[in-house]
Amino acid sequence: MKNKIVEIISKELNIPADDLLSAGSFRTDLNIDSLDIFQVTLIIQKEYGISINETYDTVDELVKLVDSNEK
Repeated sequence: MKNKIVEIISKELNIPADDLLSAGSFRTDLNIDSLDIFQVTLIIQKEYGISINETYDTVDELVKLVDSNEK
């Protein structure tokens, strides 16, 4: 699942997957703004058929949210 999420973010925001995986924070390390995060959230929700109402700032946090909402 993590690889798929990284692939989606990488494609949508044109950021290399390695940068996403090595970054600590979307906002601080990658300068991704809230609109970009919103855009990614919409795509992830559609892809996985879930609703994400919590905030996240890292790939790992997003993966945990998707995982917990799928169950």
